[in-house]
Amino acid sequence: MLSEMHAHTSEHSNCSRVRALALIRLLHARGFKGLMFTDHHYLWQPEEIREIRRNSGVPEDFFVFSGQEVSTRDMGDVLVYGADRSVPRGSSLPEIRTLYPEAALVLAHPYRNGKNPAPGDLLSPLIDAVEIFNSNHTVSENSRGLKDWRRHKFTAIGGTDTHGVSYAGTYPTVFDHPVESVTALAEAVKKGRCRPFLKKLPKNDALLQVAEISGSGAASPRDRIVIKSTEGTGHWKSAERAYRIMEVLYQSGFDSGRYRVPRPIDRDEESMTLMEQELDGRTLYEATLNSDLEDARHYVQLAALWLASLHNSRLQISPQEIEGAAIEGLVAQHLRAWNAYGGDRSTLFFWRTKSGNEVDFVIYGENVFCALEVKNTARVNAKMLQGLLTFKEDYPEAQILFLYRGKEHLKMKGVLCLPVAEFLMNLRPDKPLWG
Repeated sequence: MLSEMHAHTSEHSNCSRVRALALIRLLHARGFKGLMFTDHHYLWQPEEIREIRRNSGVPEDFFVFSGQEVSTRDMGDVLVYGADRSVPRGSSLPEIRTLYPEAALVLAHPYRNGKNPAPGDLLSPLIDAVEIFNSNHTVSENSRGLKDWRRHKFTAIGGTDTHGVSYAGTYPTVFDHPVESVTALAEAVKKGRCRPFLKKLPKNDALLQVAEISGSGAASPRDRIVIKSTEGTGHWKSAERAYRIMEVLYQSGFDSGRYRVPRPIDRDEESMTLMEQELDGRTLYEATLNSDLEDARHYVQLAALWLASLHNSRLQISPQEIEGAAIEGLVAQHLRAWNAYGGDRSTLFFWRTKSGNEVDFVIYGENVFCALEVKNTARVNAKMLQGLLTFKEDYPEAQILFLYRGKEHLKMKGVLCLPVAEFLMNLRPDKPLWG
């Protein structure tokens, strides 16, 4: 259930430019299932809510509730859901909790203006949730909220802090089930049965889970954050290398214009998560996959011009960083293309055990079952093969291949080791992966 949890109306907040009726109708049209008014130190009366609902014409399953935003003297601004009267300005958090034990108390925009709330505040027993996404946060501040949420595991919500029509609904909250009253909503927040809305994005990369921080009201990619999550240290290292290269590119003139790259925002090794600002568009692979010959030629020409621009910039990036990210990425692109054009529609994924053994790529389908490990090395040792050997123990019917930068065909502990360049040059959609 998609809901707006932080909105101000011109009826009861001098800072707002949007009337309640327009807000209700707009959010309903955008697919929301509910709206919480949070005017400053004002609680809408039940008869006001009934009248505005009746005049809006929205269906009965769209909830309209009233909470309030309270300026406390000890914890800044707090959203209060479930109090039965307006809370005076300057009340303390313990006072509010004592007077309204069943209410849900939420830290409002705690990262605003560069603030960095302490873990003790985020995890305070007096607080039921933290508003980690808010339109008054910068992109970096929203990403800091996301990072803290993943690290400290508190209950979190999104709230647009709406004061105008254009961006209403930008940062929604999702509830696990419908709520029929303010009391039920407060209970759901207190029990952690809600979360900020993260839109899953389609991605032609089985090794990344990609989501977007945005809602129906996000006006521009500049307002949206893309979150990339990986599993397994090998894939994290590859993704992080690509991220570091993107940082260098962004800082070296590729932050704007025709050949710009996304703005890197943050990386968190503990959760193996990368964050970047969104750019509209598709990858070269996505653009050419279903295009005609003329469009495909145009896309390739654009890619060549981008590479020429990169070459002319004379950037100094570690060759090892480039090669490590490039080799694994190149193999991934070729495997996806082999699968797409071959018509087999197999599944491409990574594999990892609880003990940490992992394989870079597994491709499984009706006519193929193969595990591949890719290393940026010219020499092979037994330790590098451990993931493939473990996989073979569990799936003896699978083919296993080790790809490396050497020049010889090797057989070590039953694993076929191939030069990666030779493997890629011999990859054909109408033929098996190898052999």
